[in-house]
Amino acid sequence: MWASLRKYISSPVYAGDEEKSRKARYLNSILLASIVLLALFLPFIAGSDFISSQTLFGPSTAVISFLLAVMVGLFVLMRFGFINQASIILVVLTWLALTVQDYSAAGIRDTIYMGYILIILLAGLLLDVRYSLGVAIASILAGWSFAYMETVGLLIPRVDTAYNMARDFTVIFILISVITFITISGLQNAIERLKVNAGEIEKSNMELRELQIGLEERVEQRTGELVTTTKQTEQRAKQLQTVADVARTMATVQDMNTLLPTISKVISEQFGYYHTGIFLNDERKEYAVLKAANSEGGKRMLNRGHALRIGEQGIVGYVAKYGQPRIALDTGRDAVFFNNPDLPNTRSEVGLPLIIGEKITGVLDVQSLEPSAFGEAEISVLGTLANLVAVAIENARSFSQTNRTLSELQDTYSKFTGQEWAKFSSDIQTTGFRYSGLEVEPYDEAESIPIDSDSIQVPIKLRGQVLGYLSVKPKSPDQQWGADETILTQAAAERVAFALENARLLQNAQKRAAKEHKIGEITNKISASTNLDNILLTAIVELGQAISDSEVIIQFEDHE
Repeated sequence: MWASLRKYISSPVYAGDEEKSRKARYLNSILLASIVLLALFLPFIAGSDFISSQTLFGPSTAVISFLLAVMVGLFVLMRFGFINQASIILVVLTWLALTVQDYSAAGIRDTIYMGYILIILLAGLLLDVRYSLGVAIASILAGWSFAYMETVGLLIPRVDTAYNMARDFTVIFILISVITFITISGLQNAIERLKVNAGEIEKSNMELRELQIGLEERVEQRTGELVTTTKQTEQRAKQLQTVADVARTMATVQDMNTLLPTISKVISEQFGYYHTGIFLNDERKEYAVLKAANSEGGKRMLNRGHALRIGEQGIVGYVAKYGQPRIALDTGRDAVFFNNPDLPNTRSEVGLPLIIGEKITGVLDVQSLEPSAFGEAEISVLGTLANLVAVAIENARSFSQTNRTLSELQDTYSKFTGQEWAKFSSDIQTTGFRYSGLEVEPYDEAESIPIDSDSIQVPIKLRGQVLGYLSVKPKSPDQQWGADETILTQAAAERVAFALENARLLQNAQKRAAKEHKIGEITNKISASTNLDNILLTAIVELGQAISDSEVIIQFEDHE
């Protein structure tokens, strides 16, 4: 029971709001002290009122009872979290209660007037200095008002007994003591927290000084590392920029015979290498054949058709077989290095595979005059470059194959179109039309289209085949055609060509559809007969009707 009661009367704590928790702690203590004190003194005050006025509920008893009820109500309000509201109500109602008590007693001469000091302190403790100042001004004005009313006879002071004065001073002093205790306790707690914080700050300062010393050492170390890293980053950025430049160069070239020499030249110039060679595996996967090189020795190798056996000769042969980069940092001591008299100054070499998917298509061979020219960063950049080279080679191959296929298709389709139009032209009766401004009339095939300097004559071409001509001749000898008329005639000729082709295709489709329909009818009629003679007769009749001006004969083969 005591634990439950203690929990209920304990001050509420608001996490994250220290100021509200502090005010709640002060208000809780003041309300509890006031409730206990007023409850203890209420019988004495009631007895004093009974002695002086022969009534159990005199002015003082009414005021104390009112204050006690207010304190209990404010205590409940505080438990719901309304700290500031409860504090303001406490200050205002207490001030009003004291003012009523003073007016009903001796005014400025009454001991209760000293209670205004208590309210001033209470306002400063629970609220802030502005409320304390406001209560002080209101109390001063109330005192002057009581003095004025006493002077003009509006207030007749009631002489209080020594017992009542001692009682009133006791209540006031006890409440002042409670407020003073709360204030001093708060100050002491604040001082203790300041001391603890000061110790923690001092400890933190020592740790910070130690950390500062460590950081200075680390900064010096990091600065050195940063300088090195910055140089490496700048070098890497320059290399990556070079890769981008090489990639742009490769993207602009599609012909294989131009692409490979361009790649080897750009890589050597941009990276400053002694020799760059590009090997491609032959179709039988036996040799890696040198296809491009930038150095003088490499060019001599190209002229004599230099090739290395895959898996057997040097770094290039190894990379072409296994698809793994291979590096020789000091070619004089590397056992797998294949000594090449055409490149006698090589001191470092790296071979990187050219891979598309899982297929090894060749090797990018890079050689330098420096003994240890290829580190991890250089290998990474050159590996990226090798991937780009492989893609560029594959794209060039695909582009070349696509161009050959497209050219063959165009030639085939052009021949087919010419043959079809030759058949189509032989079937049409009218070979041309002429429009003179009045009407459209057929154009005689025997007549030739007049050509002079004033005429515009444009061929009607379809995929390289000339289907005819479109001629425009001025009616007036003085009329001159301009660029607009020429462009209009050319555009009309292009559209006429496409329209004619569409018409030819439609006519052929209709003919095929009619043939298929006729074949279907003949098939259905033949299939409807079950007798051998009827089948033969039906076939002869239907075929003879389908092919005009023809004689149809069906004869069985003699197998004797």
